[in-house]
Amino acid sequence: MYVISFAIFNDINRNIFDIIFQNRTQKFCNNRYKNWFLQVQKIINLHYLAGSSFDSDFWSYAQDLAQQCLAVNDETYNEIIKNLYNPNFILNGNYGTWGVHSFRQNI
Repeated sequence: MYVISFAIFNDINRNIFDIIFQNRTQKFCNNRYKNWFLQVQKIINLHYLAGSSFDSDFWSYAQDLAQQCLAVNDETYNEIIKNLYNPNFILNGNYGTWGVHSFRQNI
């Protein structure tokens, strides 16, 4: 997590630099930030997707919210979700700000 956070921190600094020196537009950089946050939201929701052995209002709400969030037509995450319980599923590459090792630990 520390390495990922450091990489995002560097990207944020680079975007600010590029805006100041007009290498990139503010709109472009804001779209990148939005995509990063959506990727973080997805990885958090993957934690709640399978629910829990605890039957509580929190877990029901969290699982429903995760299902809604991840219902978006996103081929990468749909492939991960389809293989959530498949121990033979091989992850290739990185998924947004998350490395393949992060998904492997979560799955």
